[in-house]
Amino acid sequence: VLFEKAEIGGLLENANLVENYPGFPEGIGGPKLAILLRNHLIKTGVEIHFEKVIELDYANERFHLRTDKRRVDSRFAIVASGTRPRKLNIEGLSECVKKSILYEIQQIKNIENEKIAIIGAGDAAFDYAINLSKRNEVVILNRGQNVKCIHLLFERASAIGSISYLEDTETKRIESHNGGLKLTCTGPTGVSEISVKYLVAAVGREPELRFLSENIKKIRERLVKDKHIYFIGDVENGKFRQTAIAVGDGIRAAMEISRNIQRKTE
Repeated sequence: VLFEKAEIGGLLENANLVENYPGFPEGIGGPKLAILLRNHLIKTGVEIHFEKVIELDYANERFHLRTDKRRVDSRFAIVASGTRPRKLNIEGLSECVKKSILYEIQQIKNIENEKIAIIGAGDAAFDYAINLSKRNEVVILNRGQNVKCIHLLFERASAIGSISYLEDTETKRIESHNGGLKLTCTGPTGVSEISVKYLVAAVGREPELRFLSENIKKIRERLVKDKHIYFIGDVENGKFRQTAIAVGDGIRAAMEISRNIQRKTE
């Protein structure tokens, strides 16, 4: 039984192009790959519930899962909950502004003729910029000088006329302004203001594990060692957050669980 709070595919919906997934030598768009994975999942007959998991607990050698609609018990659990974005740490943000800041681009990927600012300097920031630059003007704001994305992404973004990149530019204040946002930044030339329709923050992500009970957190190491629970994909892989790696994790977890079940029934 699979529980998913939003859509099958996760962050693939934001990916401009996936180039290292085997079988697609020319690369494949993230949303297209998500559709293929979704279709494959449906074909296997997996039971899918689009529900938010509230808590996963463990007691009496069983996992007890509670969603916003039901409760389910099981002998094994696979946690593939991915990551959640780190929030911008800027003082003085109003509640209205906080709600206006985006941390993923799925809801704006089809907009046109707007100016968008992206705060960040990693793979996500540059991939988002390339994706959004097809029909919009994009400015990437890096508070430092080091670019953390892979060189290929930086090269591609640099070659696109609708993308501008500003380093040593730190956003100090964000205010609502004319239906959008106004950013006050400090940079090499002093203080500047940038007015945009949308602001995307791509300043890192962290494992989404808030639903784990305190009990599971305490005995997590033992549960993993005994192969009762598996943490796979982005929730576990740190810097190695790649779709191909996550798929391999899932296949291995499924095979190990299947073998464990067979041993206990023999």
